[in-house]
Amino acid sequence: MIKVTTSPTIRLDSQVKALQAAGHTIINLTVGELDFETPKPVLTAVAQALQANHNKYTTPQGLPSLRQAITQYLFKQHGLSYTPDQVIVTNGAKQALYSAFQVLLHPGDEVLVPMPAWVSYGEQIHLAGGQVVPIQLDAIAQSITERTTVLVLNYPNNPTGAVYSPSQLAILAKLAEQHHLWVVSDEIYERIIYPGTTFQSFGQLYPSRTIIVNGVSKSGAMTGWRVGYAAGPDEIITAMTALQSHLCGNVNNIAQIAAQAALQLDDSIWQTFMQQLLERRTTIMNWMKQQPQLQCIPPQGAFYCWLNIQGVTADSEEFCERLLHRWQVALVPGKYFGQDGYVRLSFAHSLTDITLALQRISQCVDSYDIL
Repeated sequence: MIKVTTSPTIRLDSQVKALQAAGHTIINLTVGELDFETPKPVLTAVAQALQANHNKYTTPQGLPSLRQAITQYLFKQHGLSYTPDQVIVTNGAKQALYSAFQVLLHPGDEVLVPMPAWVSYGEQIHLAGGQVVPIQLDAIAQSITERTTVLVLNYPNNPTGAVYSPSQLAILAKLAEQHHLWVVSDEIYERIIYPGTTFQSFGQLYPSRTIIVNGVSKSGAMTGWRVGYAAGPDEIITAMTALQSHLCGNVNNIAQIAAQAALQLDDSIWQTFMQQLLERRTTIMNWMKQQPQLQCIPPQGAFYCWLNIQGVTADSEEFCERLLHRWQVALVPGKYFGQDGYVRLSFAHSLTDITLALQRISQCVDSYDIL
C-alpha cells in the first residue's frame, strides 16, 4: 500500500482556519490565494452559461472553445504555437502535474527537482513510482544519471519568487535536449512578474519534450474554481486525456466557461491587480531594511517572500509555531519546501493585514535571545 501524506501547506491552512473559527484573530499568510474578487466578466459569463443550461458532460480533454482560448492565450503571451488537440483542461494545475507524472514515469525513474520546491511535487512523483532527486541548478549536470527521465521547473518559483533568466533557461534547454529529458514546466505564476524581470516560457526553447502547466487560479483570482491546463506534445496530451477519462471524466463545465472568460479578460484588470501586488511587495521590502536578523531577496515574480530566519533560529517549524500561537500570524516553515531556516510569507492578502503581520513578526523576532 502506497503511503501518502497530506499537503503540509493545506494542513497548516486548515489548522489556522480551525483556530480562527474558535475565535482567534489570526492573520493567515500561508496559502497562495489572492484576496481579489473574481472579475465581473467571468461572473457574467457564468450566469449566462447557467441560464443556457450548460450542465451536461463534456469531453474529458476539455471544452473545445476553452482549449482554443488557451492556445490563443499562449500565442499572445509567449508566442507559443499549439493546436487545441495539444491542450488538456484539468481540475486545477495540480491535477495537470499529477497526470503528467503518471504518464511520463515508470517505477524507479528519477526526477530532478530544484530546491526549494513546492510541497506537492514530491508526493506526486512518488505516487507515479518515480524517485525525487533534489538538486541545485549549478550542479544539475552532475545529478543526471541513466535513470533520469524528467526535469521539473517552476518559475516564478514557489516559494522564492525567483525567475530563471533567459541565459539560464538556454543552458537548461540544451542540457535537457542533450540527455533527452522530458521537462514539466510549472508556469502557474507567469503573469505575476515585477519590473526589471523578464519571463520566458520554456516551451519557446524546447517544445518537443516540454509539458507546460498553467491555469486561472492565480491570474484570474479563481483558486476555488479549480481549472488548470497542460499544453505539450500530442502523445503526452493524448495519454493524459485517457487517464482523465477514467479519473474524473471531465472538469466542471461551468468552471471551464469561467476560465475561458478569464483568459479573455482585458489586460487593464490584471494591471490593477499587479499595482496592488507591487505595493505590497514594496511594503515588505521596506520593512526588511529594518530587520537586521532577517534576509530576503526581493521576489521577481509570484506573491511570496522567502525569509531567511537563520539570524534568529535555524528551526523554521519552531519559529512558525511561536509566531502562530504567541503572535497570531501564520507563515509556512521552509522545512516543508526542503530548506529549513527559511519561512514563506504570502502577500496575496490585504495591505492592512500584511502591515499588522509585519509588526507582529518583528515582535516575534525580538522575543528571541540572539546569540
